[in-house]
Amino acid sequence: MPVYFIASSQIQDETIHVVGTLLKHLNNALRIKQGELLTFVDEQQRRYLTRVDRIDRRLMVVRIIDRLAPAPPPSLQLNLAQGIIKGKKMDWIIQKATELGVSQIIPLLTNRTVVRLDGVRAGRQQERWQAIAHEAAQQSGRGTIPSVQAVCSFADFIQSAGHQLRLLLWEEETGQSLRNKLASQKEIKSVTLLIGPEGGFSQEEVTEAEDWGFQTVHLGKQILRTETASLAVLSILQYLWGDLGL
Repeated sequence: MPVYFIASSQIQDETIHVVGTLLKHLNNALRIKQGELLTFVDEQQRRYLTRVDRIDRRLMVVRIIDRLAPAPPPSLQLNLAQGIIKGKKMDWIIQKATELGVSQIIPLLTNRTVVRLDGVRAGRQQERWQAIAHEAAQQSGRGTIPSVQAVCSFADFIQSAGHQLRLLLWEEETGQSLRNKLASQKEIKSVTLLIGPEGGFSQEEVTEAEDWGFQTVHLGKQILRTETASLAVLSILQYLWGDLGL
């Protein structure tokens, strides 16, 4: 069931008052009617099952009929650092990565990034990508919205990346497969996944990332497009250690 994100300040007694962008979405896109059931989540991940009392163009009032247990925390914290790619493919990665449970998405400028974003344009694009993540989190029923970080340079990112396991997907890696690497990592709780844009990473970037603790892996003989590779690895990680398929 989809969920809709609210602030706890919108709760008044046993009702929730919905206004603004969410109201417009419920009104115009979903055409919600009086009496329908909706689930809301606040910033503390508390869930509320509600019934619509009244709705018009300026305000929706829903009555809380049950307080549900918060969704359990994710079994695996996933950060996706994605080299920015052209057009709507980047939008698609952010949407699908959100559905697959990522905690954070970092758009990267790399040596082979075709799209160049800076200043005001970068800020607007970040806001747009965050809105895509917000909508995807609602649709997929997540309890949290992943954070889409500001556009970051490759060098700045690798020097600040944390997490137990840091993986760089590289088509020129011949020795270490993703499967073999994961077989030796039984107790991981957090992963940073680094994936390049069209054209992948340069040798200089790979060497620099390895110097900062990243381990290169490959997915096999097939060369996947970057958007395919990102979601394939996320799915594998979530199946093995996360919440997919449970």
